[in-house]
Amino acid sequence: MDMNLIAIFVAVMVGAICCFWKIRHQQVNSVASVVTVIGVLGTFVGIFVGLWNFDAEKINESVPELLAGLKLAFGTSIVGIGFSVLLKADALRVKMGKSEETSYTGATVDDLANLLRNILEVEQEEG
Repeated sequence: MDMNLIAIFVAVMVGAICCFWKIRHQQVNSVASVVTVIGVLGTFVGIFVGLWNFDAEKINESVPELLAGLKLAFGTSIVGIGFSVLLKADALRVKMGKSEETSYTGATVDDLANLLRNILEVEQEEG
């Protein structure tokens, strides 16, 4: 039974990734956090499932169900964190590709000084 739940969890995660596939770079951290939280939720569900029928009076019969729940718990955590890492790695790859394409050339020291001066003025006005 625990393999079925893991398969359902993986399907949900893949569906979530497909829905958010065209996310903007600013949203990657949010989506990665949601994926991780879903994995942690699966962890608690797995522990709950494992403890649901645990009977301290019948430990020999209860241990296999407890271990099945713990397998589900750790499986969902691994899948959630794995998808989060994949999302962030893909976003980093895309960002690295874009930074090479949009490299700035021709800026002078005076241009940078003016830019820093403008930033300082805006911060002083706001702060």
